[in-house]
Amino acid sequence: MAIRRTDLLRTLATVFLLLCPMAIAICRISMAAFDVERIAPNPGYRVSLRVFFETPSDTVRVRAHLPQNEPNLILGTRWTDTDLANSDEVYRGGNRRWEWWGETEGRGKVETSFTAIAKNVTYEIAPSFRVPGPLSDPTLPFLESTETIQVDHPAIAALAEELAPRGAPAADALARIYDFCGGLPELGTSEHPGLVVAEDAVGTLEALEGTALGKARLFAALVRHQGFPARMVHGLVMEPGPDRNATSWVEVRLGPSWVPFCIDEDLFARTDGRLVPFCRGDVRLVEANPIHTSKVHFDVARTFGVRGRLIEGSEKAASSWLGVWGALEESGIPLNILCLLLMIPFGAFICVVIRNLLGLRTFGFFLPMLIAIGATHSGLPWALAAFLIVNGWVYLFRFAAEPLRLLHYPKVAVILTSTVGAVLGLAAIGAVFGNVNLAHVTFLPIVVLTFATEQFSTIMEEEGPREVLKVIVMTLIGISLAYFVMSSQSMQRFALTFPESVLILVLFDVLIGSWTGVRLLEYIRFRRLLSPEPAVTHV
Repeated sequence: MAIRRTDLLRTLATVFLLLCPMAIAICRISMAAFDVERIAPNPGYRVSLRVFFETPSDTVRVRAHLPQNEPNLILGTRWTDTDLANSDEVYRGGNRRWEWWGETEGRGKVETSFTAIAKNVTYEIAPSFRVPGPLSDPTLPFLESTETIQVDHPAIAALAEELAPRGAPAADALARIYDFCGGLPELGTSEHPGLVVAEDAVGTLEALEGTALGKARLFAALVRHQGFPARMVHGLVMEPGPDRNATSWVEVRLGPSWVPFCIDEDLFARTDGRLVPFCRGDVRLVEANPIHTSKVHFDVARTFGVRGRLIEGSEKAASSWLGVWGALEESGIPLNILCLLLMIPFGAFICVVIRNLLGLRTFGFFLPMLIAIGATHSGLPWALAAFLIVNGWVYLFRFAAEPLRLLHYPKVAVILTSTVGAVLGLAAIGAVFGNVNLAHVTFLPIVVLTFATEQFSTIMEEEGPREVLKVIVMTLIGISLAYFVMSSQSMQRFALTFPESVLILVLFDVLIGSWTGVRLLEYIRFRRLLSPEPAVTHV
């Protein structure tokens, strides 16, 4: 009777956990007119600008150009942390510039951060567009010759006439100029990362090599000479990581549109959702004065934005409601935090699969998931390395403290303190040597790691080093599997779009919990006993 009741409850739970999320998802999609994009968060980026400076003066002024909302770029919440007391926002020449100033004691910092969602746009250059040729008035806006874009230089004029003769199809002419500039060897990175350096068009042409800035200026000079209005753009390519370098590209006016050409990223008349313009014109991204030295860092990380921010009017309110997370984001709760919470059930499901289906033995049931969460800040290789180093350190510390004959809980407290010291030591080493990923090992769950290392020591004493090595390998496999699932942007976007999908995970957990079969490693270990014996033939 009890077995029948259990089977009935399992059946009812299975039906509920299967039909309920499906019904919720279908209802939400139908309310969005079957347009999933209206309820899905948009992949975006969080950009952090950090300026560290030293100055001989009592006062300092720091200026930085920052992006502004455009048809193809949506900006989110911005915050600032600085040692300077005053700030102001200035719009000049179509650019948005923030200024910070105040008294300082010789050194200080300015740190600002914002979120950005850029769109993918591809431009078609109409066959009717032709090369205008040199204009009679070269002082028109975006056609003039400057100190760094020498439109009227003889070498520029001769090359422009050769690559883009008057009357030629604009698409073909621009492609030839683009290929010429893109084919020049890379000169190397600036010794001041993040700052726009002075490299002119003629210098790049004479050297037949240059940086992204020099090639962009050469491209602008060539197209301007042939009558195409062109302007410089400085910004970032959204590649996640610390200390990203600024880059430069050119926008050419073709009809009503400014069409981008980014030689550095091989983007001809298109963007791919990674180009974020900070300013237009030959201006510096960041400058500070008076200073002795300055360091500029751009850090980029992946994030999400609610699509309701991209829509105006009544559609925005509907989209925020359908997307579930709109109101929460408007109240100041970052989507990254919500995403992390939603990915925990996925990580827990991976732990269930690891233990109940694969039969892997790990240090603690949820340890792979928790280490995977910490690895999202430091990166998987550094998280695995820190896990091994801390385990080794704690084992040696435990072995050294053994003669003290401490009781269990005081001993665990001492081990926890030593674990904190080991993790902070690794973070300090990373900070000293400029390794940001290693410095982020402080995000690892230290308390859980302590109990895991205690289990490590127990297995070493009771079962020997061979078994410990096997458990370490299995734990590293579990951490890697959990990390790849939980850090997948596609999986994160799916969870934010359909949060009811966690009920499906509960269903799988129930099914696995009801399964009493042989686990994979057990099957491999006992395959000879499980395989049927061959029939014995008596002669």
